[in-house]
Amino acid sequence: MYMFTAPELDYPRHDIAAQRRIVEETFADMGWHAPRMLADLADFDDIYLDSISQVRMNGTYTRGRVALLGDAAYGNTLAGFGTGLAVVGAYVLAGELASAAGDHITAFANYDRIMKRYAKIAGNNNAGPFLAPKTALGIKARNWFLGSRLFTLMMKYGDKAANDIDLIDYPQLVEPTPQHSRLN
Repeated sequence: MYMFTAPELDYPRHDIAAQRRIVEETFADMGWHAPRMLADLADFDDIYLDSISQVRMNGTYTRGRVALLGDAAYGNTLAGFGTGLAVVGAYVLAGELASAAGDHITAFANYDRIMKRYAKIAGNNNAGPFLAPKTALGIKARNWFLGSRLFTLMMKYGDKAANDIDLIDYPQLVEPTPQHSRLN
C-alpha cells in the first residue's frame, strides 16, 4: 500500500499507467525501501488508486425504497470494523424486512433506529490525515502513537464498542433448502 497526502487528483480513473506515474512521481525521491518498491510496481498489471474519504450521512440510511448498508451507509475509517458493521447491518436489514412482512417503511425505520446507535463505532473521523500526515513531525507522531499503549487501549475500546449490540433473534420465516450434493 502506498499512502500519501495530496490535493484532489485529476486523472483518468481507469488509466493504470497514469495511476502508476502518480505513485512513482510521489515516491521518486523517498529513499529507504521506496526505490525497490517502485521497481516492483512496474510488475503489477492492476493498480487501484483512491482517496481515503468519508461521507457523513444525515442520520438515516434509507430513503424511499432504497436502503444503504456497509460502507455506503456507515463507512468506517480503516480501523477494522467495516466488515463487521456491514454484516450486522445486512442481518438487521434482512431481519427487519422479514419481521415486517416486507413492509419496507416499518422495516427501514427499525433498521435506521438500530443501526444509528450501533454504527457510532464508525465515528465521524477521516483516518486519512492521521495515516498520511503532511509533515515529518506528523509521521513521527503517528508512528509513536501506533506503537504506544494508548493505541492498544484505543483498540480494546474499539473491540468493546464493536460488540456493543444485542442482535435480535429474528424468527426464521423461510425453511432452509436441503443441502444438495457438493460440487467437485
